[in-house]
Amino acid sequence: PRADGVDPVFAVDDLELRRDLSGRLESIGKSEVVLSEPRVRAVLARALAAAPDNIAGALHSYEEARKGRTAQMQRQSRRNGRIFHMSSPVNLLRDWRLSSMSPESFAERQDWIYGWRADA
Repeated sequence: PRADGVDPVFAVDDLELRRDLSGRLESIGKSEVVLSEPRVRAVLARALAAAPDNIAGALHSYEEARKGRTAQMQRQSRRNGRIFHMSSPVNLLRDWRLSSMSPESFAERQDWIYGWRADA
């Protein structure tokens, strides 16, 4: 949020511009989910602030800024799917390994997801 507490993404005064932005986000899917995450909104706000007169360019910048992290998240999700759906007896080794990890160690492995900051 800005100093006045208003989120830059939602501070767009031009109703037509807001509709255009919402429509474009909807066309890439689930704008309500995208805009509900403050860290993601920060990336979008930065792109909009850099090109306030070029929404298409700002959305392209936003897309480019998010691609790497999104691809990494997809790879990790597929990996987790393979790990969590292992069949016996390999699942026993997986369970032993997970149970032997300290909570701190497990949290550190997830830090790239939950500790990510848009301004970093």
